[in-house]
Amino acid sequence: MTRVASSTPGASGAGAPEPLSAEHERLLTLCLTSASVLLRESRMEVLESTEKELALVTDTIREDNDHLHAEIDALRARIDEEEGARRQLQAELADLREELKAVAEEQEFGRIRGRGEIKMSVNDVSEVEVLTIGPGDKRVQMHGRDGMQVDIAV
Repeated sequence: MTRVASSTPGASGAGAPEPLSAEHERLLTLCLTSASVLLRESRMEVLESTEKELALVTDTIREDNDHLHAEIDALRARIDEEEGARRQLQAELADLREELKAVAEEQEFGRIRGRGEIKMSVNDVSEVEVLTIGPGDKRVQMHGRDGMQVDIAV
């Protein structure tokens, strides 16, 4: 190798650079080789360290991803369960509405039928006909004679 700068002042560019001694050249080659090896080793350490960190981060991401998928699956199962319960409640509510309608109709019919006791006394009846329409609903048709008297008390 050759030296780039001259050691004498004022001789810049005036003469050829002085050649390095063999010892200087050997030391410079050794320094450059050592620096190159250290730089290569340092880059390898950085690369290995980065690969290890990347592997750890990848594993962490996989674990988090698996955990999130498990939570999503659990939420989907819960949604399906709640949807089934909602459908069941809707069916039960519809049944209760029907029962309530039937009870309301029965109460209304009972209210109409049972406003009170009807007492009746009839004198001089020639013929009485009783018609059964339904449970608890009987109708009476009477044919009377002249002078028939009917008293109805409610």
